[in-house]
Amino acid sequence: MKYLGKLLVLLFLVTNGAWIAWDNLVRDGDEEGHVGGAELFLFDLNQGEYAGALNRAFVADMGDYPSLYPAIVGTWWWVQGGGDPGRLLVRGVNLGFLMIAGWGVYLVASRSCTRDLALLAAALSMF
Repeated sequence: MKYLGKLLVLLFLVTNGAWIAWDNLVRDGDEEGHVGGAELFLFDLNQGEYAGALNRAFVADMGDYPSLYPAIVGTWWWVQGGGDPGRLLVRGVNLGFLMIAGWGVYLVASRSCTRDLALLAAALSMF
């Protein structure tokens, strides 16, 4: 039980990383919209338009999804040096959101149970 939570977190990262790496991405309209939104932020950042990127992230209308999501993805893409958006390091940014959620579960659960059980709850919440 002591190592189960750690093993599940490792399993989560390995299996999801492998799935993203081996996925033959077929871009449909929805996928293109996400990439296009992130690309707008990448363009702003590449041009040094940091104020424009901030405006786009918090004020501008980016369609059906909140603007902050493509801002985070586009900024991560920029930090990774641009290039192919299908690369594992670029697409892997989405695992970060699940890791943050798991961390939140861990913090809440650790208030009422042992660290090992809290980590197990966090790991299970990510799957």
